[in-house]
Amino acid sequence: MKKETADPIRYAREVVGKDPMARHLGIEVLESKINFLNGVSEGTRLEAVARPVERKRTIGLWNVEIRAERAGLLVAACQGLTYHTA
Repeated sequence: MKKETADPIRYAREVVGKDPMARHLGIEVLESKINFLNGVSEGTRLEAVARPVERKRTIGLWNVEIRAERAGLLVAACQGLTYHTA
């Protein structure tokens, strides 16, 4: 059975935003918006690509695309505002 997140924005802030590697690199997620566009079968490998839209001295705006690895199907799109110290 597929497990769903009741509040994906809260999940992004609490789980993704507290990622140890991001913290190690000095990055903190301030805000994120996620649009879920297509579903995939359990076990499908996903690939995420993040591209900077704008990077200032301490603030960055990023677009992230999540695609099914083999089919290239766009599963979700995210835009995130980050604070970075590095």
